Amino acid sequence: MISCAEHIIAERPAIAVRSMFAADIAQMIDAELARVCFIIGFGVAAPARTLPCGFVSVTLPALNGSAPYEVWLADEAVTRTTSAGISFAKTGSIVFGCASIAQREGDHLEDITKSLYGQIFDGMDQLGMPHFARAWHYLPAINSAEDALERYRRFSMGRHEAFLAKGRQIEHDAPAASALGSQIVAGQPGQLVIYFIATASRGTPIENPRQVSAYRYPQQYGPKSPTFARAFLAPAPQDIFYVSGTASIVGHETLHANDVRAQTRETIANILALNREAEQRGVNTKRQATHMKVYVRHATDIDAVRAEIDAGELVEKNTDIVYFEADICRRDLLVEIELLSCNAEQRQ
Repeated sequence: MISCAEHIIAERPAIAVRSMFAADIAQMIDAELARVCFIIGFGVAAPARTLPCGFVSVTLPALNGSAPYEVWLADEAVTRTTSAGISFAKTGSIVFGCASIAQREGDHLEDITKSLYGQIFDGMDQLGMPHFARAWHYLPAINSAEDALERYRRFSMGRHEAFLAKGRQIEHDAPAASALGSQIVAGQPGQLVIYFIATASRGTPIENPRQVSAYRYPQQYGPKSPTFARAFLAPAPQDIFYVSGTASIVGHETLHANDVRAQTRETIANILALNREAEQRGVNTKRQATHMKVYVRHATDIDAVRAEIDAGELVEKNTDIVYFEADICRRDLLVEIELLSCNAEQRQ
């Protein structure tokens, strides 16, 4: 297992991510200025230097000595633009985008989600990159009630309505995705942060045979089902496999309540099932260089979760793992894992 502060998924995939500490960012920017798309900070402020790209801070603390900065790079020089407050970094085959919006008193989460997603879709269309591949969402108090309805369910309503309003077909156009609960900072409005990768041509959504597709959940999980695919295979020739935030859900039900070790094992089983589905489409998951993000609800569970991951089948020699403390989209879920991987044979 690779545990260094800086890890490159592959030398030149269409999009790549590096987990970094602040001290390493200046050198990286000087060396690869043209390719830097965006920087995400987890629980930290912007690095102490002028950045050539966009930056957003997510109020999730990094755990276990994990590098708190996520640096996204493209395989070629990017063109950076901003539209309606959304930052875009575009190449010939992908666009990386990031947006955040403050939810102020009187705002309804479903309304600001629908509005922000609508602006994202408009930007993607204008840039000729209309197809989602991957999306990340961080919103404060994800499990709290807003006007008697859980905030995650309100978020799901807004996202669902935006897809339909912009003419997207959920079963074909929903990307891999994650939605985590960020922390509330006293005296500041909560920030909904969305960042995403979109492409010029449509990729392949992949579902898990062990699970009901999220967009087909029964209504007990909210007025509108979550709009995401369990995993997503980017269109050729990118050779990138995105696994959504995955948890201890079989069918549509949470398993192993109050048992973080068992939940971690079940989560790994779900990801391995998605790997098998990808392998049927020609992805060699045994030769993947992988970036893994692990979210735990309780920081005190980190050692137990790490032990199960280290003992499982997900960790290959090219695996880079970062850990964060975050609320999961269901109150009874204690851990969530996501992956981004590409063919390790591309490495030089």
